[in-house]
Amino acid sequence: MKRNLPIIDREVAVPHGVMLVSKTDLAGIIRYANDAFVSISGFEREELIGHSHNIVRHPDMPPEVFADMWATLKSGEPWRGTVKNRRRDGAYYWVDACIVPIRQHDTTVGYMSVRQAASEQAIARARQAGPAVSQSWQQRLVARLGIRKGFYLGTFFVALSMLAGGVLGVGGLYMADQSVRQLTRQHVVPLEVVARMSRALADTHRALTVLRYDISGAVPPSESGQRRRELQQSAEAISADLKQLMTLPVGPGQKVQAEQLRTTLLQLQQTGLQPADQALASRNWRELDQLLGDSLLPLSARAERQLEMLGVALAETARQEEQDAIARNDLIRLLAIVGIAISLLAVVRVGRLYLANIIDPLNEAINRFDRIAQGNLSGEINLGGVGETGRLNRATATMQLHLKVMLDEISLMARQIDTQCLRLKDILWLVVEHSETQHDQVCQANEALMQMADEVNRLGQGMLSLSEPEGGGVGNMVWPDLDAGIRLAALGAAEAEACVREVAARIVDNREAVQSAWHASEALESTSRELKRLVSRFALVATHEPESVASA
Repeated sequence: MKRNLPIIDREVAVPHGVMLVSKTDLAGIIRYANDAFVSISGFEREELIGHSHNIVRHPDMPPEVFADMWATLKSGEPWRGTVKNRRRDGAYYWVDACIVPIRQHDTTVGYMSVRQAASEQAIARARQAGPAVSQSWQQRLVARLGIRKGFYLGTFFVALSMLAGGVLGVGGLYMADQSVRQLTRQHVVPLEVVARMSRALADTHRALTVLRYDISGAVPPSESGQRRRELQQSAEAISADLKQLMTLPVGPGQKVQAEQLRTTLLQLQQTGLQPADQALASRNWRELDQLLGDSLLPLSARAERQLEMLGVALAETARQEEQDAIARNDLIRLLAIVGIAISLLAVVRVGRLYLANIIDPLNEAINRFDRIAQGNLSGEINLGGVGETGRLNRATATMQLHLKVMLDEISLMARQIDTQCLRLKDILWLVVEHSETQHDQVCQANEALMQMADEVNRLGQGMLSLSEPEGGGVGNMVWPDLDAGIRLAALGAAEAEACVREVAARIVDNREAVQSAWHASEALESTSRELKRLVSRFALVATHEPESVASA
């Protein structure tokens, strides 16, 4: 990049309220520069027009600033920053520059730069600014989303939250239903079977105990058959319940206990109840008593203990399953509460982002439009915002700058019209004075000619009277020549008088034309004052400090 020299350490302050305006083509070649820019830059207008805008670039400005500026402008967006410019003599001046694309028929045809005096705070920030800080992922995300995509994303998030809540709710109900079913299959039904087996074993043990006491007496055949049927019924009930118990999905520990109980019951069936049934059938009391003492009662007692232990284990497992189900339901409830809380926080956060990035900028844009409609163009130039609201802010800022420049140019033209009107009135006044003098002189000449004509006539009459002799002679000879001379003199005087009168008439006509021009100048001056009055309705001077500065 070309380094503009010379440079001197002298700052030139830009007057407050003065706008430096320049327009360039797409290549940055200056095509227009207002008087304020020409004056502050120190260059002649001819040195600016047709040359690159880099002619006022100061070497102290980092190249990254202008790289960012051109990247922003070529993307069709306006750019704003605090810039240090160089004057022709090497001095510098700080400006708050805002550059906007000039568009015609939706095509960028050039750029317009509007610069005003930068505040001390903005200059200090620009001096201390380091490399530009990149946007966070949230800012980049918001910038890419915009209102439409943000609405779709918000709708998707709400739908996803509702779906997650539904999954938790339905899933929780499903898990609770499965837990109840599992509790019923693995614990309630086995406990019912164990309870029936306990009653059957208790009945068997009681019947065996009663049978032992009845052995000493001769048990009647009828009672012997009844005891036999009771034992058979108990054995069948125990066998059926045992078969059902072995098919139920109990836990591993309960499965081992059930196997031990099955072994004991099979042993009781094979070595106790079946021989006892045969002994009862044959009324072999000695063998029956031996069976009762050796196998039936001990095996029955052992089976009762094992069945009791199995019932306790099943009950303990059921209680543990209940605790697990309660803990699982508590976890689901906690997840649901956390999910609801997260969803609420997310909705609040999205709502705040919506207010901060959509509603507030829209209200600010509405207020800016209202101020512009009231003639206040001095509001802060805000190029911030993302998505559609950012585009609205930048479009409003571009319109505001164009209006300010247009009104500034109208005001300048009105002042120039005033100046030219004053000059024209001065010239017309001199012309009027000169015309009045000429008119007076012509009138005096006309009067002199009239007096001369009268004098010629009078002299002619006198000479005629002198030239007439009493007898006629020589007088008759001179009279024709003298009369012709007098008539010629009178005719010349009359022609001179006519010319003088014509000159006087033209002077009068010129004076009337000058007066008409004077009145036209006054009307033009009145129009200029009206233009200035209309322009004065708009506040063009910014009163706020720039909210952002260019950084390297």
